[in-house]
Amino acid sequence: MMKTYLNLIHIFQRPTSFEGVSMRTSLFSLSGTALFGATLALAACQATPSPDTALMSQASPAAKTQQTKGILQSPDDAGQEMKFPFGAEVLTIDTSKTLQFNPKELPLDSKGEPFGVLPAEFEGDGFFMSVHHPAPKAEESSEQVFNQYVYPVLKANGLELATQTLQPDPAPSVSNGGNLKLQLRDAVMAYGTDARKLKKMVAAAGGLDKVMDDMLQIGEGTTLQGFIQDLTIPQVHHVWRQTYDGIPVEGAMITATARQGQGIHSIRGTAFNNISPLNEVAFEADTAEQIALSFISDHFQLENPSFENPQLVLMPAQSGHLYAWRLQPVDYSFSQEIPPKGTFPDQQLLFNQTFNSMIWIDASSGEILAFQVNGIGAEVGGAGRAFNRDPGTGPSTGGNPTVTTYGFQVDGASGGNYQLKLSNVINRVDRGGDGGSNDVSISSSNNGSSASYANFDQSPLNTTTGRRTVCAQAASHNAAFSEVDFYAAIYKVWSRAIGNGVINTDTIKFPRSAWSPKVNRNFCNANASMDYGAGDCFFSDSACPDCTDTGGCSSVLNFAHDHTIVAHELAHNIGWQQFCQRPGCGPDCTGTCGTGPSWHDLADLWAATYEENPCIAGWSVKNDNGIDNSLYCNPLHDEGGWLPRLLSPADRFPEHMDLNGDGTTENDGEYANMQIGSYALWEVRQGMKSRCPPSGVPAFERRLMLALQSLSHSYTAPVGSDSGVYQAFRALLREMVNQWATSTNTGTYENGSPSTNKVTAGFAKAGIFLVARDAVIDVDDNDSGDSDVDWLSRTDAPPTFHVWTGERHGFSGNNYTFPAILPCNNQFRVAASNSSTFGAGTVWSAWTDATDCKGTFTLSEGDWNTLKGASGVTKLYYKAETRNQTILGTTSTRSSVSPGNGAFSVPAAYAMVNDTGTEGGCSAGGAQNTSFGVLLMSLALAHLWYRRRRA
Repeated sequence: MMKTYLNLIHIFQRPTSFEGVSMRTSLFSLSGTALFGATLALAACQATPSPDTALMSQASPAAKTQQTKGILQSPDDAGQEMKFPFGAEVLTIDTSKTLQFNPKELPLDSKGEPFGVLPAEFEGDGFFMSVHHPAPKAEESSEQVFNQYVYPVLKANGLELATQTLQPDPAPSVSNGGNLKLQLRDAVMAYGTDARKLKKMVAAAGGLDKVMDDMLQIGEGTTLQGFIQDLTIPQVHHVWRQTYDGIPVEGAMITATARQGQGIHSIRGTAFNNISPLNEVAFEADTAEQIALSFISDHFQLENPSFENPQLVLMPAQSGHLYAWRLQPVDYSFSQEIPPKGTFPDQQLLFNQTFNSMIWIDASSGEILAFQVNGIGAEVGGAGRAFNRDPGTGPSTGGNPTVTTYGFQVDGASGGNYQLKLSNVINRVDRGGDGGSNDVSISSSNNGSSASYANFDQSPLNTTTGRRTVCAQAASHNAAFSEVDFYAAIYKVWSRAIGNGVINTDTIKFPRSAWSPKVNRNFCNANASMDYGAGDCFFSDSACPDCTDTGGCSSVLNFAHDHTIVAHELAHNIGWQQFCQRPGCGPDCTGTCGTGPSWHDLADLWAATYEENPCIAGWSVKNDNGIDNSLYCNPLHDEGGWLPRLLSPADRFPEHMDLNGDGTTENDGEYANMQIGSYALWEVRQGMKSRCPPSGVPAFERRLMLALQSLSHSYTAPVGSDSGVYQAFRALLREMVNQWATSTNTGTYENGSPSTNKVTAGFAKAGIFLVARDAVIDVDDNDSGDSDVDWLSRTDAPPTFHVWTGERHGFSGNNYTFPAILPCNNQFRVAASNSSTFGAGTVWSAWTDATDCKGTFTLSEGDWNTLKGASGVTKLYYKAETRNQTILGTTSTRSSVSPGNGAFSVPAAYAMVNDTGTEGGCSAGGAQNTSFGVLLMSLALAHLWYRRRRA
């Protein structure tokens, strides 16, 4: 099915209620499609909400019914209705064209065994093949890859006819490598303390290389060199697009991926054996441009819109394909306000984004088939003070907010002054949106500044005295601090993304055009173009910051002061960049933006990982439903589209699909999807952090960035249905597992990372699995007071192992169900050993019945005493097997070391046992302080980076 993209406005909505039922509705509620696109507006709060407001989230029950049907009624065009998505009923893949998978056709590895595959079920469905090499392999050409891997896997999937219509892209697409310098700077900025003490400790332990290798062997089973490779090597994507008589088939492509300089490690794609055009081309590109121009002009207030690259394509439809013209409007300035016209509800909202979109027009009838809108978009060192995530984070001093001095870069001095701006990245911070009449500027020669250093950490910019800092109506409010804080928060997320390898090339910049940040704007809004306002509590309530919630934005503080919101909004730019940009692609490779926008760009996840907290907007909306009742999501938080939001076990598929509580998933869209996917990934991150914070978190962020880009080269099922959403989540899980299974930590695919179970377990907690019958396992130290569950104390009680046996849900058509006979395996057993090969001395549990597709096993005291070791750090290896007792035999048995029923092969996971149960063995050769481990990692990165530069 061709994915339709429409989400023009993203909005965090206040929950409303009518008829005694709490409702949380999306602004655009579309039947048969998910909400797509990047963040454009943050909060549509009103100072004095009323039942008559134009907000769809506060509409009448009758209007709610219209939403459910996918009808949007304009408040300015009474009686005129516009139906979205345009022509959606024809954009459906025919799932009856099933495929027969033949594993005998698969290419073989060096042992003569077929590579692992997750096959396609029907034409237009996605497939995936992992390619494992027992030894490092040289980089291969596109021709070699096609002959050796692509053709055989397509033939095995029953898609041999499709191979005749595949055309290679002009050049492979190469992703960015991780940036060691920026990763180093972030680590030092966050943890760079006690360097002299660390130096002595490292020397006593035998030197930097030995300490680092020992630490990384414990935490990730690798060496320093292997870990650096994992953080920095780019990915290479060889892409073939399917065509028909030279016309591209939209969304049909095959991609083979490798790490640069190495052999192929995975292949994924979608293709059709039979392409049957249902219409004819009745007009040329110039007529298509006129149709598109009319559509854009009717719906958006743009001056002289124009288009580039009109492209004739074939779109998948219900019983064949449709010729369509695909047009892409020329991008508009990031800072330009582009409000939608009256055909879309809520005139207050600003479309404050780069206007990047695509339009598909039926080449015969001229009908708009689909419409996609995407929001994007000689320095010196410097520093300034900013909040520790928000004004309430960290210990306060005399009631004053806790701040940290952040390092950042700004443009060189102009006219003897430094300003808060960085060319091509961040335009000058504009306080109040008045064009810069009162914005921060400092001398380049006084108060600690010089020709090479801009010191914004000076009075009065760094003065944080009680309410003066966080409340605009307080006496002597220090508004200048907000500018420095906002700039530091934006710069921190941008540099972290660059360090993780977000796409940023000579021709595809991140951001696409510089952000024009505005702060302390007098509106209750914020968006991904970095335009930030605040609520009534900040601007006008004398009780600030502890304001009474009387509805609307009465109790809302300054969104820019809450760095989780800054990170969330900027993360939309990350999502668009990874999903929609493909370096090296030719002009025919634009197409759709993959699955990412349907997940709200996973913006909550990026905010959580970059700000080290799963509660989004826990400060700025802390007074929701009562003073401090929602402070850091404790005890209250919102599971709909409002704030604050908490990534929690409640964000589970399929139950969380129904955000608004109306008994269906029809109108819940991208927020439901984002929270499920973000929770799964947050659990992966926390699992990696538990094993070893200095290596685990950087590895998670880098591998996630690569997985998202790989997913952009994969055409997944439509996300507008329950089954489509789940298939998209499964595709993300597949790419994540592939990153761990093919990590360069050990140099070979067959070994991969022993932390792969953290990926499968994180997604299992969110209800997502590679296959219906699965085997997933994780460990628990049974200590609720710590987060390093992978570190077990030999003086404590035995650990517990959690096992998931597969999916609890099924599908009736495209809607999820809970069948009477669950599709998962119904029995499991656990193995624990001091040997990675599970030889002599291995403890096996009995086969145990699973309950609701999961279960637990706890070692006995006797077995624990045998396995925990007497001293030092002992590794406790573990794995799980599952089976269906009604289908006894190998066909139903699954193993946690063969994720996806053998699609991957990974080492067994292991926990670490020591005398304390804390991750001291990972942090700097035994130190009990995580900051030492991170600083040690940064020193090692700096040392290696310096050696590379010298070379």
